[in-house]
Amino acid sequence: GWITCTKQYFSELRIILALDQQIFIDLVSQILSLKSQQKDSSALENQVDDLVYKLYDLTEEEIQFVENQ
Repeated sequence: GWITCTKQYFSELRIILALDQQIFIDLVSQILSLKSQQKDSSALENQVDDLVYKLYDLTEEEIQFVENQ
């Protein structure tokens, strides 16, 4: 019942390191601050989403798939 961790399971896995991680850190800090004040953080969350989509070079079709899940 166990899966062996071999190349076949990880060959398609794309791990991309953000060149500028600070922008993610800043946005998440702002989101957490707004949430602690029970304020709307959706605009900042959308910015994070957009950055991730660009980071992974997603197509419009892939973005729509992700957002509809």
